[in-house]
Amino acid sequence: MPVDRELAYESLKKLDPKVYELYVKLKDGAITYEELKHTDAVSVYKLKLFVTVMDALDDLEQRGCITIFNDYKNRRVGFEKLRRLNTKYGVV
Repeated sequence: MPVDRELAYESLKKLDPKVYELYVKLKDGAITYEELKHTDAVSVYKLKLFVTVMDALDDLEQRGCITIFNDYKNRRVGFEKLRRLNTKYGVV
């Protein structure tokens, strides 16, 4: 199951309210590209990193390395590493 993007972004409310606020502005079209260039660079970087991590988690799940779980009760996204048998090294 891929990362539920809305759930992941919602988890930002608690983790980093400033980044969540930036996400909402972008989603609602309340900020233009020009305004984004003059926004807090750290928050922009964190948001880009957050999106990259979600994409990486989806990719790892597709490859069978992890299982993603969208925890709607606790309003968070988690994952667990899958144990795989590697013929060269044993269980990884």
